[in-house]
Amino acid sequence: MPKRRSSKRHKRGWKSFQRRKPSRELRARILIVCEGEKTEPIYFRALRKDKQLSAAEVEAGPSPYGTDPRSVVDCAVDRKKEAFDDNEPYDKVWCVFDRDQHERFKEALNRAEAHDIGVAFSNPSFELWFLQHFRYSTAYIHRDNAVSELEQHIPHYDKSTDVYDYILPQQGCAVDNARRLAQYHVGVNEPTANPSTTVHELVTALNKLAQS
Repeated sequence: MPKRRSSKRHKRGWKSFQRRKPSRELRARILIVCEGEKTEPIYFRALRKDKQLSAAEVEAGPSPYGTDPRSVVDCAVDRKKEAFDDNEPYDKVWCVFDRDQHERFKEALNRAEAHDIGVAFSNPSFELWFLQHFRYSTAYIHRDNAVSELEQHIPHYDKSTDVYDYILPQQGCAVDNARRLAQYHVGVNEPTANPSTTVHELVTALNKLAQS
């Protein structure tokens, strides 16, 4: 079995991804590499717990390579290759990041597609996914306004807040709203236009895994 690479760049920040030995047969192995260190990992770990998925089945943590989309994808590519080399391949690898003003956003999308890595992006920010639980709108929204609007629905919201249980009853509505946004942009604007999010695709995939 090949030895794991020992470069500092590779090792740094992997603590959040450390796997636990499975206590039962795994349904699948999913890796989620996030841009943020708090909001996204907190959300997906809460979803994992709610759906009774093990940490061995769904790993979620921040990218130690950097927060820009290309760095997140680079991290995911390396983790995918490492798992394959160790004969412990992931069934699917996902990246979670924001559109914001990142210059290498489309480059990141292309690299992810080339390596069969799913992308759950949000434009302008992950808070847009949370907003889909409360309303549908096609109007442009700045990331600061997304947070302030979210605070109207979730008092005292900040990026370290675990909102999963609070918004869970509206998850179906959020999936429908995100799909409507995607359809709205088809043939009119680029698929990654503001506002748009594909987080619902990852959430749907995890829900299906829990039902399998």
